[in-house]
Amino acid sequence: MNTGRTITFLIVGAFAGAAAMVGTATAAQAATNPCGSSYALVDTYAIPASGPRKGNVELYWSGSERRNCAVTNVEGADRGALNYVGVSIGRSSTGFNDDADQGQYKYYAGPVKTKAGVAAGCLDIHANVNSAKRDLYRVHC
Repeated sequence: MNTGRTITFLIVGAFAGAAAMVGTATAAQAATNPCGSSYALVDTYAIPASGPRKGNVELYWSGSERRNCAVTNVEGADRGALNYVGVSIGRSSTGFNDDADQGQYKYYAGPVKTKAGVAAGCLDIHANVNSAKRDLYRVHC
């Protein structure tokens, strides 16, 4: 038995196993909730409201943080290509966005969150995938 070849094989095998575990961890992380583990999905809205669907905006709530979160996802043929994607969220009572994200993205914009510790109230959410828009006023009151 050639000891040098056996050691080399074991070392290469160990690195291949470690690489496989890293790949699995990355896939698992991508499948987790984009807002964090304390958030639960509340609703999903199509973008645009009617016509050919370009994406969706997901709304989440965390009871422990007492705040909402939103993410805009690209769908269909545009997914994976650079798109102008945006999302903003705020309390309807203030008339201002608490958080916003927009830019050139392949898959999603966000997550964006309302201010922490705020009592539940109506939300304004604005989302877009390229020129397709969805403006939601006074939702989840």
